[in-house]
Amino acid sequence: MAEINPRGGAIQGKVMGHFFGLFHGCTQQHFQKIVASAPFDRCNLLILAFLGINQRADGAWVPVLTNGRDNCFNGGRAKAGDTDEDRIKLVMDTARAANRDVKILISFGYCNEVIMASKSPEAFANGLAAIVQKYGLDGFDIDWEQQGKLDLDGFTSSHFATLMDHVTAALRKVVAQPILTICPAIVYAGSATDPLMDRTVLGKFTYVMPQTYQHGGIGTRADDYALKLGGYSNIVYGINGEGYVNPPTWDPLQVPDDPRSSWQKAISSNAAGVFSWRLDTDSMRQATAHECDTTCAAGECDLEGDLQLPTYATAKAMWQLMLGHRDGAHAE
Repeated sequence: MAEINPRGGAIQGKVMGHFFGLFHGCTQQHFQKIVASAPFDRCNLLILAFLGINQRADGAWVPVLTNGRDNCFNGGRAKAGDTDEDRIKLVMDTARAANRDVKILISFGYCNEVIMASKSPEAFANGLAAIVQKYGLDGFDIDWEQQGKLDLDGFTSSHFATLMDHVTAALRKVVAQPILTICPAIVYAGSATDPLMDRTVLGKFTYVMPQTYQHGGIGTRADDYALKLGGYSNIVYGINGEGYVNPPTWDPLQVPDDPRSSWQKAISSNAAGVFSWRLDTDSMRQATAHECDTTCAAGECDLEGDLQLPTYATAKAMWQLMLGHRDGAHAE
């Protein structure tokens, strides 16, 4: 019988969450610098991105580590010694050494991948549980947004609920109280119906974390999900911490979100907290000199770069807002 991780369980107090990109397009040495400098002691929820999905010979869809790298770094692939597994272990060891209470999840996306997983929910859930157990994780996240052409293929709220029932049952065999989160953005236009926008489905998650970003959230509203849930107690507002402190031109899409706006909404609605996308690119000091394109001959371009480290300004500001609230102060 598998040993059950006794950690798990919902966050005590307000959620201060961050995604962390395993796919970050940089060298192993630079990734190590980012991990070493990250303020893991100033968050209580950390979500590692991303898991992918693969179809086995028997036709079942199961979760896998993709070993992909963004911005065509290394031709878009991990190198030996710097795989997703290596990066997970490094982040896990470093984060838990800095903050033994931090809850760490693995994220899976996107909509089409969830639809694939629903075709073999038991196999997917068992594969996920094996990954969660192997790395000592506390739960699972879904990045519910569209990438490429959406293929519903008959997928309904009932299919979604069944998938999450299997995931919950499998994870409870390896984590006493698994944390389940979903990070949605508006994905359907016109008459299409979002299978997530169902109270039964939303209720399967510990936290619903809408991408309420001031830039990049494509109009996602926390209110829509709170209305379905009947309240804000499980809602976590989203902030986009990606961007540059001193962009070359004052383009709002290059500037990280001000966390005060989302924090104030979370407090006024008595929501669960706030989260940011993403800690490994939190408030960079400068914009890079060159943009990646498909003609990059060496496959070594670094849009996010080996020359820059995050300032973590967003993470630090979020933590100070939480401390001020906890201590009875009213941060502006």
